[in-house]
Amino acid sequence: FNRYVGDVDLVGGGCGPDDRPACGIFGSLPSGLERLRLDFRYASYLTDDGLGALGKCLPRSLVELTLKATICPNVTGKGIEELAKGLPQTLHTLSLDFSSCKKVDDGALAGLGNNLPADLRRLCVKASGCRAVGNAGVKSLLEKKLPLESLELVLDKADLLDDEGLSSIAGAVPKTLLEFSLSCRGCKAIGDGGVTNLCEGLAGG
Repeated sequence: FNRYVGDVDLVGGGCGPDDRPACGIFGSLPSGLERLRLDFRYASYLTDDGLGALGKCLPRSLVELTLKATICPNVTGKGIEELAKGLPQTLHTLSLDFSSCKKVDDGALAGLGNNLPADLRRLCVKASGCRAVGNAGVKSLLEKKLPLESLELVLDKADLLDDEGLSSIAGAVPKTLLEFSLSCRGCKAIGDGGVTNLCEGLAGG
């Protein structure tokens, strides 16, 4: 890469048989990079090692990161946490899509939430079809007080998410929030109480 490049888009979906080539590319990212968009959908051989390598190589100048890693069967909470540990404090916009990654659970969201940059303004987390995600993960993801202006959560078919989880979201809404989007399609344990608490929390935020 040219060291003066400000934006990079990289598509590697379906790649194999291992993630060593991707790890090598991560090590070549320009030091002054500001926006990075990575598409690794259906990357069957992407593992926690690859995500950890990405976290270690993220430029300190980065302000926007988008990562699509849907249907990656070897990605777990350990890899997501290692990626999150490498997020630069300059980051303002973060979009992560781990939909249909069967090994993504509450621990993955907790590892991410514990390491979010302090000045993050826009956060999008998609974990549709991650059936092991529930109340504890959502609560941990949003526990850190951040100056968020935009929040999008896609938690479709999160079997362990119920009214308690929606109440956690309601209690975590920052006063700085201007945009909010939540999708919980197929979350059969959610009822009137959770929706009511969520609405009250948004109205009070």
